[in-house]
Amino acid sequence: MNPSIRLLHLEDNPLDAELIRLRLEAAGLSCDIRWVSGKEAFESALAQETFDLVLADSKLPGYDGLSALRHVRERQPELPVIMMSGELSEEAAVDCLKAGATDYVLKQRPQRLDAAVRRALVEKEELAALRRAEEEVRRQSLFLRQVIDLNPTFIFAKDRAGRFVLVNQAMAEAYGSTVEEMLGKAEADVTADAQEVARFLKADLETMDTLREVFIPEEKLIDATGKVRWLQTVKRPIVAADGTADGVLGVAADITERKRAQEEILRLNADLEERVRQRTAQLEAANKELEAFSYSVSHDLRSPLNTIDGFSQLLEQAAGDKIGDKGQHYLSRIRAGTQQMSELIDGLLSLAKLSRDQLRSEAVDLSAVSRKAAQACR
Repeated sequence: MNPSIRLLHLEDNPLDAELIRLRLEAAGLSCDIRWVSGKEAFESALAQETFDLVLADSKLPGYDGLSALRHVRERQPELPVIMMSGELSEEAAVDCLKAGATDYVLKQRPQRLDAAVRRALVEKEELAALRRAEEEVRRQSLFLRQVIDLNPTFIFAKDRAGRFVLVNQAMAEAYGSTVEEMLGKAEADVTADAQEVARFLKADLETMDTLREVFIPEEKLIDATGKVRWLQTVKRPIVAADGTADGVLGVAADITERKRAQEEILRLNADLEERVRQRTAQLEAANKELEAFSYSVSHDLRSPLNTIDGFSQLLEQAAGDKIGDKGQHYLSRIRAGTQQMSELIDGLLSLAKLSRDQLRSEAVDLSAVSRKAAQACR
């Protein structure tokens, strides 16, 4: 069952009001009609109740339909109003339509009323759907506006003439402006550096002409405070229905801190390399000093050792039988000590040569080393 239509009918003649009701019923329209005959009742009903449609007589004693129509338009702009008249001139009909009437029907031709009512209700629903769609678009636009304004990256769009058609809050602040002030302006209007302007426009045109995304890993921007910023930018063409690009969309991330950190790392690396070079030079000098010292020590130690070893041999040969067993033992201990000292000197020389030799891996018998150490202790 079709829902009942809430209808406000302004009519001073009760017979005409009844004829309208019967006509609508005969047309199969289920109507809940609120009939009023004067200004106060009409305006009170409109203020207190909800209606789907208004029927208004164009001529009433002390209150004409045009005034009623204007009152409806002031209070409820989207409420359909159909004007009814027994003698509505063409000029008066035009005035009603200009004032916002949905339609007008002559009382002598009531057969048009049901079609006019149906059409008015359809138009009302279509208008309501359009309003809902517009509200949804407005809500989505507001949501997207908030998203891009909360984004710290620069988001912008330009037309082929280079004018900004979209700018987010972060970018506007970098240019020392507001979103509203930047819209419609060209790059040259907001950027003082002519070289920057030329570079930006070149990238824009390249993006639109090639219909390809352009990635700019690093570009310089001087903001409104004179601070140098480094941006990493992606630009993409805005393609129209005919396949040509009529604009460019860009997103630029501020990489100033990242670039500063990279430069600091390079500086630290260079400083570290210099320090390593200095330490290497110092180590090489120390190794040379150690080598010279080792050779000097070797020479200075070998001379008295050779003397001790040589004279102990002569002593053994000259007084062999007179020394006795204990003397022979002492001499052998002396010669063993000089031999051990000679091996230590050779070890010092080998140690001095390590800084110049290549490292090599070989198996070591730790047990043998341990036994040797234990034997030496005994």
